[in-house]
This record gives sequence, structure tokens and C-alpha cells, in this order.
Amino acid sequence: MMIAQQPNFVGNEARGQKGHRCILCVVRVALKSTSFPLPGCRPDTFQVQTLQPPPLSSSFQSSNLKSQNADITTTTCRWLYADAMTTDGGRDPSLPGSPVNIDALDLSSPTSPTTRPLYTSQYTDLTLLIGEEAAKFHVHRNIVSVHSEFFQIACGNPHFREGAERLVRLPEIDVETMTTILRWCYQAPLALPDDLMSDEGYEKVRRLLDAADYLVVENVVGLVARATDDYLYHCAKWSSDRKALVAGEQKKVDLLCRIYDSGGKMQDDCLRKYLRSLKESHKLGLFMNIVKELEDCHEKLFNDIMVALYSTVDE
Repeated sequence: MMIAQQPNFVGNEARGQKGHRCILCVVRVALKSTSFPLPGCRPDTFQVQTLQPPPLSSSFQSSNLKSQNADITTTTCRWLYADAMTTDGGRDPSLPGSPVNIDALDLSSPTSPTTRPLYTSQYTDLTLLIGEEAAKFHVHRNIVSVHSEFFQIACGNPHFREGAERLVRLPEIDVETMTTILRWCYQAPLALPDDLMSDEGYEKVRRLLDAADYLVVENVVGLVARATDDYLYHCAKWSSDRKALVAGEQKKVDLLCRIYDSGGKMQDDCLRKYLRSLKESHKLGLFMNIVKELEDCHEKLFNDIMVALYSTVDE
């Protein structure tokens, strides 16, 4: 667990249409303890993000952060406040004394009320209309734009309709999938099915990849690719039923294609391990036939599979 040690903050305040402020802070953190020695701060409200830090002022650059011990690393952290900072930078005693607990946000129901100040219409500055039913999600532009190039472009240009109206319509994405992505945007980790290749799990992952590709959320594609890597690496059993076996391998090949089509990539050692297991189980020919018969197999995927296949020839 990370702790903040003699933190120094530099904040870029992004004020939304209705006064919401989001503080992007640069903090020194160390891997030394399981508690946070900060007043009013709980571990589940402190979220480390791999974001590009904002430009630092000259006074901040010359601060003692540069002279901290070598085991302290600089990370960009996001603390979300419900306008908990006054205009002069001090704390407003009438507001809650700790950052909003992002884990407590209820995104399972787009229209359900929440008592959390961050997740109210007073502080959100973007409305999403999701699915054919146009379910409403009230979100924060600065949060979704960090993770999604689609939102960054759509909301960052006032000449676009979405940027001017602060309203984005996404009938292509279903409510469940958008909920999964928004939960990840606000808190992580990404919720993936336990069994990626079950009928239900495969369908959820397929929709998630399609949405991540559409919204250009590269990190979600990468997380799905790593989960698929892990699944294939540990895969050692196959159905004895021929029909079920063929259907299972077709789903795997299709999922691999979707990952590559979305800009992802499989780890070479995982592909080699999976093909080796197929060979030992006398299923390699079936898998390769499915790959060769697939009309729209991604070129890079096909090349990676062939490289992995050649590595098994002499084994």
C-alpha cells in the first residue's frame, strides 16, 4: 500500500459549468505502509493514475520534492472534491472534510440518486445518453476525457455539437457495458467475467471491446488482452464433444481478432504456450484450420500465430 510522505501539491483547477473543481495533484508516495498519514484521507479515496502531470511552476520545480529519497517516486494522483476548496485555496468548514470516496459511487443504475456531492448534477458537466433507451449518465468531462480520446475530442472542441451542448448520445453502447467502463474510469479495476469463454462472458467481453474501440479507451483494450493472455496461458482442458470443441476454438479466435482490431496485442509467450498445449492435446490442427478459414483474420494476429506455431515445430 502506498503512503503520502510529506506531500507537496500543485493543483490545476478545472472549473466546470456549475462550479465543480477537480484537483490534479502531484504527490510523493512511498511503498512503506498500509495507512495514509493524511488528515481525513482513507486509502480507498486515494487513486494513483498514470496521467501526464500538468506543467509545474518554477517555484514548485525548485521545491524539496526533487531532493527526496530515491525510494520515493513521483506519481500523478487524482483527488476529487465536491467544491471542497474555497476560492482562496483554503478548506470550507461547511463541506465534508475528506475527499469523495469514489468506490462508493453508485454507477449501477444511471438514474439512481446518490448522496455523494461529486456525483450530482451540480458538479457533473456532461450528460451521456446510452443505448436505445437513452439512459442518462451524468459524468465529469475531465475524468472521461483522460481515459477516452473520443470524449477528449468531442468535449474539447466547442464547435462540435457535443462540446457545445455538453451532451453525448451513444446508442451504439448498451447500459451495462457503459457502466463497466465508467466504473473503471472512476475507480478501477475493470470488471471482467470470471470465464471469458462462457457464452455470457464472451458476449460481455465482446461488447466491452467494441465499446472501448469506439470510445478509443486503449487501456481497457489492454486489460482485456492481458486477461485473455492469462486465460490462454492456463488453458489445458478441452471439451470431448466435437461440436462444443469447434465452437470454443472459434470464440477464442474471434476474441483474438477483436483484440487486434481494437489495437491490442497478445503476449508472444502466451500464444506459444497455448499452441504448445493444443499440440500436446492433438487439437492444434483444428485451431489452425479455424484461423486459416477466417476471412477477416487480423494480419498482425495471423503473423503472431504463425511465429508462435513455428516455435513448436521442433518440440
